[in-house]
Amino acid sequence: MRLSKNKHLPLMVYMPLDLIADTKKFAEDTNQSVSQLIRNSLVSFMGQGKDNVDSTEAWNSGFDDGLNTALKIIYADKCVKSFIDPKTKLSVFDRIANEIEHEIRKK
Repeated sequence: MRLSKNKHLPLMVYMPLDLIADTKKFAEDTNQSVSQLIRNSLVSFMGQGKDNVDSTEAWNSGFDDGLNTALKIIYADKCVKSFIDPKTKLSVFDRIANEIEHEIRKK
C-alpha cells in the first residue's frame, strides 16, 4: 500500500451501529473528525511512548481519586448518617460508602 504524504494509513474497524452513531455525534460535538477522535482516544488509552506514565494506571488513578473525593464529601455530611435502612440496619451513609468503596479499582 502506498503511503500518503502525511503517513496515515486507513484502518477498518467493525463497530456496533449504536457505537458508530455515538462516535460520530461525539466527534461532531467536539469539532473533530472521527479519525482524529479515534486516534486521540487510542493514543490516550495506550500512552505515547515509553517515557509516559502507563495511561491505564493514570486512568484508574483518576477514577479512584474521584470516588475517594465522593467518599470524603459523604463522610463530612452528618445528615446522611442519620437515615437508617430498616432491613440492613445500615445508615444510608454506610450503604453509599460501601458501594463507592466497591467501585474503587485499586487493589
